[in-house]
Amino acid sequence: DQVLFFWLLGSFTMFLFIFGALAVLHPIGLVPDRGSLVWDLASILEESMGTSGRYLFLVVGMAALFSTQLGGVDGGSRIFSDLLHTNFKFGKWFKLEQWYLILVSTTMIIGTFSVWFFEQYDIAGLDFLFISALIGGFAMAVYVPLLLYMNLTYLPKSARPGWINIFFMVIASAMYIGFAGYTIYTKVADVFFSSA
Repeated sequence: DQVLFFWLLGSFTMFLFIFGALAVLHPIGLVPDRGSLVWDLASILEESMGTSGRYLFLVVGMAALFSTQLGGVDGGSRIFSDLLHTNFKFGKWFKLEQWYLILVSTTMIIGTFSVWFFEQYDIAGLDFLFISALIGGFAMAVYVPLLLYMNLTYLPKSARPGWINIFFMVIASAMYIGFAGYTIYTKVADVFFSSA
């Protein structure tokens, strides 16, 4: 169900955005800027349906983005509140529902602050996504090898991953660690060689 709902429908939605941009905006010579992509795509429906079409696109776009965002916030908060409440002594300080509320609120406050921060320093939405992906790549460089280590060390033999799972986890670990190492190397090299 995860593949169907998130990957397949997300890919289809992205295809529709790209198709709309190519089929309507490109022939009229409108090339969307990275900071105004959504507004330019909304003009697709504005041409055929008027102002109501533009607002319809913006509402559907917001619903698509917020449903994905809220799904991620909800899922992550449920997982981490359960982990905190079950595995740590300080986790018993609050009920499970209270941990969930704390984590959801914290995530939303950090998200709101980051949007304000990037707006203040004129960082475009696309740059925001790239920075988020970069941070996610660094997190995965730690998470994937650690997950493999914990599964091989702490799970009973009957529950440990098989060789196919281990093989792909090693490939994923190498990819994420390589990505993190390359990114750090290029940024450090830029700092030292650009000042020379």
